[in-house]
Amino acid sequence: MFRSQMDKLGMLVSPSLPGGRNLRRVVDQYFANLHPLRCFAFVHKPTFMRQLDKGLTTDDESALLHIVCAHGAKFHALSVVGDHASDTSLISAAGNQWAKRAEYLLLANFGKISVQRLMTAILLHEFHFRHGEYSQALMMSGLAVRMAHALKINSEHSPDIMCSDADEAAPSVVSRESRRRLMWSCYILDAWAGSGIDQLTLLRENDIKIQLPCNERNFGLRIPCVTETLGVGHVLQFLPPSVVPRRPAENMGIMAYYIRIVTLWKKIVRYVNRLDSRIDASPPPWLPESDFAGLDADLRLWRRELPDFVEYSAETIYARLDSNQLGALVLIHCTYHHNYLELYKLSMPDLFKLSKPLSIPPEHQEFFQAAQANCYHHAQQIADILAEAADHGARLLSDSLLPYFVYDSSRVMLYYVARLLDPNRLDAQDKVRDAINAVESNNRVLRMMVALFPIAQSLSTTIERWLFKLKQATNREDLLSRLQSESRADIPGAVL
Repeated sequence: MFRSQMDKLGMLVSPSLPGGRNLRRVVDQYFANLHPLRCFAFVHKPTFMRQLDKGLTTDDESALLHIVCAHGAKFHALSVVGDHASDTSLISAAGNQWAKRAEYLLLANFGKISVQRLMTAILLHEFHFRHGEYSQALMMSGLAVRMAHALKINSEHSPDIMCSDADEAAPSVVSRESRRRLMWSCYILDAWAGSGIDQLTLLRENDIKIQLPCNERNFGLRIPCVTETLGVGHVLQFLPPSVVPRRPAENMGIMAYYIRIVTLWKKIVRYVNRLDSRIDASPPPWLPESDFAGLDADLRLWRRELPDFVEYSAETIYARLDSNQLGALVLIHCTYHHNYLELYKLSMPDLFKLSKPLSIPPEHQEFFQAAQANCYHHAQQIADILAEAADHGARLLSDSLLPYFVYDSSRVMLYYVARLLDPNRLDAQDKVRDAINAVESNNRVLRMMVALFPIAQSLSTTIERWLFKLKQATNREDLLSRLQSESRADIPGAVL
């Protein structure tokens, strides 16, 4: 069995790309697994596959193919060895030589700038990050963002969104949409790489003057359309009314709603940092006119504006599973719930190491307790979503941000039952049991992720240590001490 696996995986560790059907298989793995996630769907698959059949002739095309195959190799290896393989070294090694070749081709002509080279840089950033090579990922993020600036893809090529002008020199429908998606991918990359902090990010929302990505059907079939901008209900101001549909949001897909939830995350991080540094002059969070209440309302509006096809339900789960988009659906809803953990962290200052905890007047203690309960609720929602996704295979847990969401979800639930839960409540024991079950489920999910993310192993070990301490009733204080002492800043490569 092992020899058979090695034979199948041998091509994945070779310095040279495979040929024929094997090359197709690896490329298909990329489009089935990484392409739908986050904002990576900037490569137009029909065009790419046509170029592949014709033969790639330039270094830029070769670099992009090599990094596409490098990512696809991981998932091809995963499909061969299985979700629960004890030896993940085969998956870890798959595609590494191809990624090195892509990086060589990118950096050998360091000053050359093109759309394909920017695509390669973004995918190299993701490859390094997934591998735990965080310094390389950080440097690649800066290169990608500066290349986006140089390409000026933060603005529409022209007001002719519907591509109705008979100008043969103008970019095609596919080219324009691909550039939009590339810009938004850079925005998301910059947001996560900079932890959402203004001083560490290079891109500002006000400087991005393009519409949100269209849905996959329109992109795939080369159908021009108008979508909304970051502002809900808004379109580009220069558009003539005649081209604006009655509901432009109907042209948007998962990617557009994901961009909006990340934008909200940046606002939340900005608010919490201001609050923690005491330079925030806004009303205290328990007042309805506060920034806290406004952000809470924004999150509820985002949730309310979700179309049915982006809801997390039994129907959409299987529909997205069929279209290879369940991983994207899982990520967007986990990000939504994680945003609440970020917003409500002010109710758990010891756990999140807030330097200047809020002083809560006695008459507003109920607000504080409700925020803590809400934080626990959203942490549990993350655990529930990921447990259900895990039933469909590890490849649906393949976004590199998910291990960190699992970690935060587990910390919040254990801290809540160990420190904040009233032991005299009638349902206290049930609550503790539910939390332990959810964290154990999180740990099983993390162990499935180890094949794709080295960081998942260390996070899993940490969570197992917490669970052991919680189950030892006499060591409750030790658990609290560990939960409070271990934070994101202590994890190599933590970005959130």
